[in-house]
Amino acid sequence: MNLRTPLVSLHSPHAMPNVLIIGAGGIIGSAVSRAFVRRGWVTYGLVRNVAAGPKLELEEIIPIVAQLRDVDEIVQQLPVTVNVIVSSTSVLENLEAHFTEIMQLTRLVARRSLQSGTRTLFLYSSGCKDYGYTSVHGDPTLAPHTEDSSIQPFDLVKPRTETALQVLQEPDLDPVVLRPTNIIGYTASASGMFFDQLSELQKSPNATLELRVDRNTIIHSTHTDDCAEAYVALAVHEKRQEIAGQAFNISSSVYDTAETIANALVKEYAIPGGVKFVEDGKPQSVVEHMLWGYSQWVDSDKIRKVTGWTDKRPNFVDGIHVYRKAYEAAKTIGDERAGSIAKLLSGVKR
Repeated sequence: MNLRTPLVSLHSPHAMPNVLIIGAGGIIGSAVSRAFVRRGWVTYGLVRNVAAGPKLELEEIIPIVAQLRDVDEIVQQLPVTVNVIVSSTSVLENLEAHFTEIMQLTRLVARRSLQSGTRTLFLYSSGCKDYGYTSVHGDPTLAPHTEDSSIQPFDLVKPRTETALQVLQEPDLDPVVLRPTNIIGYTASASGMFFDQLSELQKSPNATLELRVDRNTIIHSTHTDDCAEAYVALAVHEKRQEIAGQAFNISSSVYDTAETIANALVKEYAIPGGVKFVEDGKPQSVVEHMLWGYSQWVDSDKIRKVTGWTDKRPNFVDGIHVYRKAYEAAKTIGDERAGSIAKLLSGVKR
């Protein structure tokens, strides 16, 4: 064989599967995009902000910069066949109109693919708060939320929950709803709000971390990377009939509690007064309630058994120092995702 003669690649771009990520600039969307790129997929990232385009290109993601309502403009930049669509936007206000735009685009892309002989898999991001609360750690009635648990969302997330249930009825694609727990790591929402709170508290010389919640509140989270790999695990699953039309929880194998997290944080930030729990009090803000007082244990055995997915990154308490440094670095370089969820919640009243 002439070693100078180039071989024809068996993995040409024409043979590669592709994916469209709606909301590729967000916390989950960017992580999912990178995970698909690592797996060898041609990855298209839909973003609204022109400045996000080069950031996606840096990660070898093909940017599509457009508003969701500009369906024709978006479709012109996609191949006729799209194997997977991921919706990973974080919208609370006017969600109904936003969802309508997502589905207009998704249906059009899916129908084009179907006409070419490919049934598109649609991975729709909801969240574990669709189920409501569980008991706290140590309570004899404690049981985890599974995919068979009743749907009992509180008002803030109820519109999102309802859209997820609608997605499962779509006829021209294979819908899957994903319900991840709180997300930690990098710029992630849950860890970032903890760090912002302690960073502010650290400025007071005699500070005490005072929390108006049950110390045994279960705070269950998943690292951003592990969450993203769960999306890919579903996308590459060979037996589509095992996942289509279903919901899957995403959670780490262990959970933390308000007490273990608080103790780790006051140690990390050297808070002189330590932690004080006021368990007969009520959280003063929606952020404090969602961050510290929302008890939920989420079971993810279903996705583990069906796809073989597993979590690999440390839980929040065990990885707290590294996660803190990553978040602070993101803020230093001006990553707009850092603190984005706290800003979203700050104007919401309980």
